[in-house]
Amino acid sequence: MTNVRARLFGFAACLLLTVPLLWTGCGQPPADGSPDVDVLTPADGSQPASDAAVVPPTDGGALKVDASATDAGIETSDADLTGADASTQPEDAAGALPDVGAAPDVGTAVVPDAAVAGPDAGPVCPRLPKAADRARKIVVAHPFKDDPANNYKAKSWDVLDLSATGVVTQPNPRVTLTMGRANWGEMVFTPDGEIGVAAQDDGSVAEVKFDEGGNVQVLQTGFTGPFYGEKVVMDPSGERFYVLDREVDTVGGGVYAVKIGCDGTLTNEGKVFGATMPGGLDFPSALAGKAFVAGKRVLASPGLTNSHLLAWAAGAKPTRVASVAAFPDDAAIVSDARVMPDGKWALVSDSAEGRVAVVELQASAVVATQVLSPFSDPQQIVVSPYGNAAAVLCSMSDSLWRLSFDSSKASPFAIGNKITTVQPGAAVRLAQGGLSDRVFIAELEGIRQVQFAADGTMTDLGLTKFLAGYEAISGAMGIQP
Repeated sequence: MTNVRARLFGFAACLLLTVPLLWTGCGQPPADGSPDVDVLTPADGSQPASDAAVVPPTDGGALKVDASATDAGIETSDADLTGADASTQPEDAAGALPDVGAAPDVGTAVVPDAAVAGPDAGPVCPRLPKAADRARKIVVAHPFKDDPANNYKAKSWDVLDLSATGVVTQPNPRVTLTMGRANWGEMVFTPDGEIGVAAQDDGSVAEVKFDEGGNVQVLQTGFTGPFYGEKVVMDPSGERFYVLDREVDTVGGGVYAVKIGCDGTLTNEGKVFGATMPGGLDFPSALAGKAFVAGKRVLASPGLTNSHLLAWAAGAKPTRVASVAAFPDDAAIVSDARVMPDGKWALVSDSAEGRVAVVELQASAVVATQVLSPFSDPQQIVVSPYGNAAAVLCSMSDSLWRLSFDSSKASPFAIGNKITTVQPGAAVRLAQGGLSDRVFIAELEGIRQVQFAADGTMTDLGLTKFLAGYEAISGAMGIQP
């Protein structure tokens, strides 16, 4: 509208000028054939961008207009220049971040489902992976302490060091964080390892940020939204993460998206799709543009189906390609789901009946293949980077079991040996580097490491102990990728 008004004003002025002036200055295109548009040229003669008159804010406020824009006859207003994200608080010129104790920004507008981008949708600030072999940080929850007055509950987290060779150490002085309680689960990180988020026992999400020097800051002690978060899954782009609400679909159950700003600011984007008790979501690198999700009533899936292949292209809403009932009854409560490295097989754990289902992933079908049992409360599945084994972490029996895999057999998976006795809080395997064949398990007194081998076997590398007593009990854990 401002361009039209400027042109009408110019045309009226031209009518009052002499004919020579009309010919040379009103309707005649420039001799070089460039568009008849007024451009503000900086004093140094450099060529400005098309929006050169708009000055980006440095204080989190609305966009501002250069005074020279008014001189040029361009009408402006706050309404013209302030977009939907004008209230977002970016880093200021000094790189300041939100206060550690600041309340979560739960008042931001929820983006309609249709606007929720899919995985790998072009990020505003690319979060590129760091070197595969490097020192990393581990963040682990300690949800208990020797405090009978508070039912022995604690909200403490520790930051540990992990060397490139796999040595875990506690910094001196000790680095602790105060967020919420998290007895179980994984803190997931953006690909660059800067932002980590974890679901907490009260349904909220904790968030931390690491700088290049390894210093940590708590950005959210308990971010909330229209969900009750029980598990979080990072989008491959790192631009957002997904929260799994394990209620029934009619009362809020489903998968929700939360956008991660360049400075770590979190914004609720709403429900991506409804589901009943979704327990696992995986974005296998071997299946570009697709995802595997386990749960009931996923995108209105029929009957007893609980394992689903989704088409999830960048910038698009997911659609259901195929579904299958991995278990032969309706008793299953899905606790986890993981896809093997080749993208052709998926494992789904059922914590209610102590089973692990195997499904085959085809181009447009999901085929139920076998059910392995018994397990005692299988909570988490970890797959080998070599593609020939997997591990099942069982909480009730405090044990880690190996699954062997042979794709040439009609029933490709088999229960192998018990690897070790663990009292687990979470298990994490790195996706890259020389440590990618190791499983780090947070347990009673520290962190245990178990290693996958190229021949499909597994070896317990032992426990590194930290702290003592109630305080030593570990819960959720995450490792920078």
